[in-house]
This record gives sequence, structure tokens and C-alpha cells, in this order.
Amino acid sequence: MVLVYATSMDYEAWTGTTPPANISPILRAASLAVTEATELCFYDTDSTGLPTDTTVLKAFNDATCCHAAALVAINYDPTTGGTITTSVKQSKGIGSAHITYAQADADAAATAKARAITGLVPDAQRILRNAGLYRTAPWVVG
Repeated sequence: MVLVYATSMDYEAWTGTTPPANISPILRAASLAVTEATELCFYDTDSTGLPTDTTVLKAFNDATCCHAAALVAINYDPTTGGTITTSVKQSKGIGSAHITYAQADADAAATAKARAITGLVPDAQRILRNAGLYRTAPWVVG
């Protein structure tokens, strides 16, 4: 069972924009990323697995909406097997004026897009970290 920490209304409130038609699978993908990022954290849950503490649940919700907004921005569609439908521009022209971006910049942009799909975007990480929910090492007791 995949827990989904945000609704389309949460997304709309977070971004101030109308959710895209495919927001449900995007929120599911973002929620999976949040679940993965918090797998080393300790918090109480209800019978469905959702956090019971309202502050923790709010952090999960905010991080999910933040990550979903990044996925929307790069035109990521989980229903297509994770294909990014936006290319990284390497040049642009208006009339007779043209500018070519450095290959390193284009490569960095492509890498950032790939990281958004395989991990959690930095702002979503910060939301979880500020709530004490982003751990990179297991709990040690004793």
C-alpha cells in the first residue's frame, strides 16, 4: 500500500496554481520519495501508517507538495514509466540573435531533473530536516 501524504487541494494551496490533470500519480510518486527519505525516522503512526503527530504529518504534506511541484515543473509523468517530457535547451534564438548554453550547464540541468525523479528535491529535504525527519544514519540506542 502506498501512503499519499497530500491531496490535489493541498497541492493547489501549496503552489497557488491549479493542479495538472495527472496530479494523483504525481502526488503518489512524491509521497513515495518522502516515505523513502524518512524511512530511518521514528514517529508514531495510526493504523493506516500515517503520522499521528500533526506537526509531523504537516511536514510530510509540505514535503510532498514541494516535491510534486518540482515534478510538475519538469513535466515528469509517473504513468509513462518516469519519462521526462521536457528537454533541456542548449540554444535559443530570437530573430538574428542566438545564444548557446555551455554543455556543462545543459548537463547539470539534465542531472538535476534526473535527481528530482530518483530522490527528493532540496527544498523538500529542508522541510523534513527542519521537522527533524531527515536522517542519514540509523537510530542508535544504548
